[in-house]
Amino acid sequence: MSDPSNQEKLVRDLTSAIENLSLAAETLSRHVVQGSSGATSSTAFVPVPVAEQYSDWEVVEEGSSPNLRVAQDIASTLSLRGIDGGPPEIPAACLDLARRRLTSVSVGAEQRARRAFKSGFWSKAAIDTVTKYTPEEPLVDLKVCHWVVLRSGDRPPFRVTTRADYLKLTEKDYDIVCETFASLAEVQIYCLGAQAPVPPLVKCRNRK
Repeated sequence: MSDPSNQEKLVRDLTSAIENLSLAAETLSRHVVQGSSGATSSTAFVPVPVAEQYSDWEVVEEGSSPNLRVAQDIASTLSLRGIDGGPPEIPAACLDLARRRLTSVSVGAEQRARRAFKSGFWSKAAIDTVTKYTPEEPLVDLKVCHWVVLRSGDRPPFRVTTRADYLKLTEKDYDIVCETFASLAEVQIYCLGAQAPVPPLVKCRNRK
């Protein structure tokens, strides 16, 4: 019989691959629609290619743009209320994404989406005000599969899929802004709340 731990790892890897493919397809679809309609995009939400400038990491997948229309609506809303007003109401598009993409567990899709959006808002606030960030309380019964780092020393934003990579890549950094999630859908919602592109996926060079 095969080792259950190997089977679990295979399932996780396959799930992550499917999520990444879905994210890439959604991003491509948005670019095609925006290009055909003549819509102009905001460079604030366009991911900057990350050169493999650090000897300890390898870029596995480049970053991607968020849903541009939703991102611009959020930016417009926040420009009127500021940080003191707290997070705005989560956009319906984020809740729809959560309902479509998040599996049924003891924690509901909407609760996961609201946590991701709220933490994105406060992550951006910490970055904009150069203050310490306190991560949101983790949700029970969810296995962390994504570490999203929007600030870590002088590194550009990045994300990893193992705790070992996260610890290794941030051990010498400071003023870290990081949140953890169980799904790529939550990562996307988090980045919308932070008004940022989804960071590139990286891994330590010495990890196979």
